[in-house]
Amino acid sequence: MARAVFPLPLVFELVLVGGLLLRFRRTRKFGIGLMVAGLLVLGICSQPSVGNGLLYSLERRHHALDVAALDAGTNYVVAVAGNGFRVCGPHCVGCFNDPFLIRLQEAGRIANALAKRGIEYRLVVSANSEAVAVAKRTALNDYFAAFGIPSQNVALVEGAANSRLEVENFVRHSGKLVLVSNAYHLPRLMKLAGLHRADALAAPAGWQASPAKFALGIPSADALAATRTYVYERLGMLFP
Repeated sequence: MARAVFPLPLVFELVLVGGLLLRFRRTRKFGIGLMVAGLLVLGICSQPSVGNGLLYSLERRHHALDVAALDAGTNYVVAVAGNGFRVCGPHCVGCFNDPFLIRLQEAGRIANALAKRGIEYRLVVSANSEAVAVAKRTALNDYFAAFGIPSQNVALVEGAANSRLEVENFVRHSGKLVLVSNAYHLPRLMKLAGLHRADALAAPAGWQASPAKFALGIPSADALAATRTYVYERLGMLFP
């Protein structure tokens, strides 16, 4: 049901209902109004400055984590929200998509810095896909080996199909949570952690937006996708 209010479906709904109302004399003006509203929604949501501005409103909430400021006497759980993973061929155990790689790189940086300071940590990664668990574990262990992270410090979360289930799995581990995800996704994860009364820190990665004033420009699919991402995240925060 939530997908019905995403920008593009909403445009189709307004135009479709408006077109149906055009068939009746009494509702013709209202139908025209709905169709015009649909086109306006499409035009506004496709504006680069709109999509950029909405994403920036989420990304600016948390700054990059300063590992040097973390307490040396605390045990940390570096928890990585999942994204795309697949088995990609006989000579490659597994592949991560770009957003997932950004998250894993930031998690590896944090874990490596904690290890250098002698701080205890556990790296917990959510990877929900049809690939078998051994392929996921092997791919993660191989990736984090480049950061000097031993396999016994890496734990896999399977079957967490959404952010709520991911956080439920993360909080089961003993230690202070360090939530790692793309910057726009962190506000939702932090809210979910708060609902569990978990002591959590945000570790954003992969900023996409920048502060900018509204300006009319050529509508773009990227801007429409950014607006959709904003709506998706806000709905996840309103209805966790």
